Amino acid sequence: MTSEKSCAEKEYQTIERWTKFKLPNKVKPFGWIIAISCFVAFLWLAKVANTSFLVLYTLKTLGVIGLAMVAVAREKVEDEMKDVLRGKAMLFAFVCVIFFIIVTPYITTLISAVVNPNDFEGVAIELSHFNMLSCTLLMYILGLETMKRLYR
Repeated sequence: MTSEKSCAEKEYQTIERWTKFKLPNKVKPFGWIIAISCFVAFLWLAKVANTSFLVLYTLKTLGVIGLAMVAVAREKVEDEMKDVLRGKAMLFAFVCVIFFIIVTPYITTLISAVVNPNDFEGVAIELSHFNMLSCTLLMYILGLETMKRLYR
């Protein structure tokens, strides 16, 4: 009985450690700088015809890492309410991404039909992991910042 309890306690402590993990607050500005600069560089380099796939992939990866740094950074003042708001913001982000995944192919198809009706055969859209991760992180950050202002 003791070993079962100690095993369960160890699992609980591990889960608790992972759910309470946060980067220092000083990391947040650097995350924004990385995310925004990678986004701007990606848009600029995507227009250049000779840009390699590896460069664009690296920029997208660094941009998502920057957003993740912002998302998991501590607040200046941490309290129990911030943990509740983080949970609500994650739920908001999850619902927004589900909506994004469902609606995006229809919107893309509709726009393609309006823009080029003669060559319309249906358009497949790629919903990559970068699109979903970026959308999730942005909706989480937006939801958290909005809720922090609402619940002051």
